[in-house]
Amino acid sequence: MLSANQEFLLLLDAIGTTKTKILKFFEAAKGEEDFVKFFEKSSRNLFSEKEIKNIKTAIFEKIGAKTAQKLEKLHISCLFIDSEDYPERLREIDCPPVILYFVGDKSILHEECIAIVGTRTPSAYGREVTESFSKALVRAGLVTVSGLAFGLDGVAAISTLDAGGKTIAVLAGGLDKIYPANHTNLARRIVKRGGLLLSEYLPEVEPQKYFFLSRNRIVAGLSRGLLVAEAGKKSGTLSTVKFALDFGREVFVIPGNITSAMSEGTNALIAEIPHCFTISPSEVLLRLGIDSKNHGAKSSEKAQNLSDDEMKIIDILYIDEKHFDELVEITQFNPKTLATLLTRMEINGLIKKLSGNFYAAVKNLK
Repeated sequence: MLSANQEFLLLLDAIGTTKTKILKFFEAAKGEEDFVKFFEKSSRNLFSEKEIKNIKTAIFEKIGAKTAQKLEKLHISCLFIDSEDYPERLREIDCPPVILYFVGDKSILHEECIAIVGTRTPSAYGREVTESFSKALVRAGLVTVSGLAFGLDGVAAISTLDAGGKTIAVLAGGLDKIYPANHTNLARRIVKRGGLLLSEYLPEVEPQKYFFLSRNRIVAGLSRGLLVAEAGKKSGTLSTVKFALDFGREVFVIPGNITSAMSEGTNALIAEIPHCFTISPSEVLLRLGIDSKNHGAKSSEKAQNLSDDEMKIIDILYIDEKHFDELVEITQFNPKTLATLLTRMEINGLIKKLSGNFYAAVKNLK
């Protein structure tokens, strides 16, 4: 059941009041017991005469209550900026949404999130790295965030679900009609698997070009960090990067083929911000300060009897498969010692040797 003040905020949104003015009104009225009375006292400092007339008509027609009933009928809930359930990370950004409309499990807004974004027209390489990074980060306990767009947003969401994880999809229009329509089944799957669909727009609001820019600020705002898998020179993904940097988020960029137009944007970002370069999910987790051990093989009964050296290898391989030479470099073990450890661990069913002298933790294998 919404409070009278919440219904008034819904009313403002329902009649088309700009997001900026709704935020200004909320900031001015914060702490007031009756937003309607505050509006009557202070409206001329915030709204034009025409807007005041429209709002008074909407109050008389109980638009806020009718909007709440409509949301309930569509099984769409709303989260207000002054609610305890509102994500603190998002509350701190510039111009946070006063109202978030959602379908799914809102509790994951408070988990550790990483945004994974990229081009709508990815190469096979872009799809491959997005899938591998998404699955590794999810297995380490992160929730992924994307815009549910064509291309790598969709790959990130699907890969998350395939790895048994949860994902948040932020839309640039109303939740009653998924955009793009081809991702309607994916949206249903996200909710069914414990994920979340999120928007700052009421039902029946069609996506507009500038809505996608606003959507990108929410994607960046919700997340601890932002991973860019592949992006062209003029990709909309770059706006999400700008928001992430402005909000003080960690940014990670996977390098691409220097001859590929699909990687011009990502390679340019690396040239401009060298520390954003990454080629490993484990490096992303390290920079975010995420401890993946509780999600790894330490939880298994077999792990309880492992030596420290074996546990070190398991922790590395749980995040992502590794080549023998990479393991030598990371562990600093003597190659002969490492080879002996790997052979023993493979015999004990803890790891599996893959083609090309790569190794993976058995728990990572489907």
